[in-house]
Amino acid sequence: METSHLCLAILALSASGKRSTLAGAPSGLSGSHNYEADTSPIRGDLYLYGNDYEVQVPQFQQYYDALIEYIDPDTQYANLIDFRTARSNDSVTRNPYFFYTPLPGVPVLPAGFSFPVRMIANYTEFPERSLSKRPLMSFFSIAGKSRKFSYTPGPWPRTCPRYWYKRVIDDGYTIPSFLL
Repeated sequence: METSHLCLAILALSASGKRSTLAGAPSGLSGSHNYEADTSPIRGDLYLYGNDYEVQVPQFQQYYDALIEYIDPDTQYANLIDFRTARSNDSVTRNPYFFYTPLPGVPVLPAGFSFPVRMIANYTEFPERSLSKRPLMSFFSIAGKSRKFSYTPGPWPRTCPRYWYKRVIDDGYTIPSFLL
């Protein structure tokens, strides 16, 4: 798959829209992150914000601050554990309808926090497979400087960074590598 096609596929997976009903036409992948239960790294809980698809800039800021650049991806992901714990505690404390089941909660919940580190790292900029903050901002449609970020809603303001390249073929992201 060419890099441009992979980038479009990733952007399409993160596309958001309003929830559709069984009778209505789908209008995006709203709720596609619901495997994360109610503790998405950067999207709000449905009952706190009225939607579960828009990026919440304060949550993005927390992710951005927790992300340490220029280190190996395993250490980078491990350093996000405090952020993940804080997000979970925030959801439990503030959301009276907090949703967490054994399947999404225990084995799958960390995926929402590990996917950006593993899938959108720029392999040209950091051959050691580390995620830098610039592609993170681009993929989530965030602009500006830290503490003054802005978010542009909708599926297509998101862009692949210039000179962004996919994972190398011999470094596939597999279920066993996720579980380890």
